[in-house]
Amino acid sequence: MEIEADVDKLLERRLYLQRYVTSLQRDASVAIQSRDKEFLRLLMLFLMDADELTILALSQGKTSNKAVKELFTAMRRMVKEQKAALLAILRDQMKELIEQELLVTSAALGIGVPSAQGISSLPIGGLSVDDIVSSIFNRYGERLKAEIVQAAASDPGQIATIVRGTKAERYRNGVNGWRNNRLIKPNIDLIVNGLASHAADRVYERAGVDMVFYLATLDYRTCMTCIAAEANGPYVRGKAPRLPMHPRCRCIHVPFNRKSNQLPERPYVKDFRSVKDIPKDERDGIIGTTRIGIEEFFERMSDSQRRKYMGPTKAKLWKQGKISDVRDLVDQVTLKPLRIDQLPT
Repeated sequence: MEIEADVDKLLERRLYLQRYVTSLQRDASVAIQSRDKEFLRLLMLFLMDADELTILALSQGKTSNKAVKELFTAMRRMVKEQKAALLAILRDQMKELIEQELLVTSAALGIGVPSAQGISSLPIGGLSVDDIVSSIFNRYGERLKAEIVQAAASDPGQIATIVRGTKAERYRNGVNGWRNNRLIKPNIDLIVNGLASHAADRVYERAGVDMVFYLATLDYRTCMTCIAAEANGPYVRGKAPRLPMHPRCRCIHVPFNRKSNQLPERPYVKDFRSVKDIPKDERDGIIGTTRIGIEEFFERMSDSQRRKYMGPTKAKLWKQGKISDVRDLVDQVTLKPLRIDQLPT
């Protein structure tokens, strides 16, 4: 069925979702860090009172020592509470997120709003929302305990710093910073965009959309996986690469119209910086809108831009003509970037 979609509205919604993710990440950070502070207080008290035998027991992970057992119990309680707090925030927001995505997408296609029933329980990357959150805190709890035990064996005075991080690094170099930046933030992004994608697909199903474009973001920060995913399109709906392809993925599916048989007009940024980081007096010729596909967009890179994007070895192979298609840079089944030794020489 041919559908005339307001693609601008869909792209605006995609930009809104990026801001929404940032707001949700802040809410999660506030809820989780309050419990970090309480555990750090208990950890400092433990270290102040610990004698040599207690530190030795800690370095061996022995819960036969009462103080060590109590510390590990407090740690497990904190992790459990943090998991519950993040789940509560997500569950509180999921219903509204899905309903808004259905509403905006339906308006863009000019159809009635379908039911939201069952969308929140659909898998994202093969996992439920509960499973994703459980994985976050299982990994965090395991690493937190391991780092504390290891530090007790090598330098007990550094235990609190290893957990908290240092002010000079804005606390990003501690275990808690690793959890926030490597686990919580990307997975909140994954969940939000996964649910939004499911909601959009529900609308497309209701509208009878049978073909979709996979639209990646036209800028030099787009990964090779997403470039190849767009280059392989358009797709039969349901056969397109499932969104999001990865945490922080900025791609979107939009209806393909056979009558026009062309990509929709969309923004581009010929730069490695985000728009907000490009001074206004430098934006002419760098920022604009276009209908060209992502292959042509990247083929127009200068040699120096291509070296910066691909790295010197891949850029050299491109210049020599040994690679002439962006799809040659990824595995055609998984769309994962190929290693240097897997490329033609």
